[in-house]
Amino acid sequence: MKKILISLSIIGAVAAIAVGGTIAYFSDTETSTGNTFTAGTLDLTVDAPQDSIWTMTNMAPGDSTSGTLAMTNAGSLPGDLYATITFVEADKGDKGEGKTGLNKTAQEVADNIFVTSAQWVDNSNSAPGLNLLSIPGVDANSDGDVTLTEFQTAIGSGSRLLATLVSSENASLAMTTQFNPAATDDFQGEGVAMTITLNLHQAGH
Repeated sequence: MKKILISLSIIGAVAAIAVGGTIAYFSDTETSTGNTFTAGTLDLTVDAPQDSIWTMTNMAPGDSTSGTLAMTNAGSLPGDLYATITFVEADKGDKGEGKTGLNKTAQEVADNIFVTSAQWVDNSNSAPGLNLLSIPGVDANSDGDVTLTEFQTAIGSGSRLLATLVSSENASLAMTTQFNPAATDDFQGEGVAMTITLNLHQAGH
């Protein structure tokens, strides 16, 4: 009889374990879909024409030319805009009646091209354009004339932030240049070619 009771006890324990193993718990599962990671873009476009905006050929002392360089941030991210201006010699050498000086360097010619007006316009708002010639230090020698060389140093060194352009924002640089009215015969046949390189960097970086 005692063995029977022990056997029944074991059976009861096993039954209890078996019953406990079949207990169910409610659950719910949700799914988050459509998670994508896409890099933004910076895409600076220059409106046509982008070449020969400021050109003077056969220039005489006092001649001037005007032009506008327009651009757009066609990317999806805001970008900080910088400009780098470089010069290279572009002339006919030592030619010209009465010319006695040595061949002028690109910088010497740029020193005799004056920037008489330079307006930076942000076309995304109604604020008036910024007069770049009013920025402190542009007229480095304070003689009242801003040369291309001085403009290069102050505005086109690649380190001055011109603007922060958000996506689809437009901007433009309208500039007038003049050949030094007091240029001497030594500048006959001389010339300089100017290149403006625009750099758009991710804003704040």
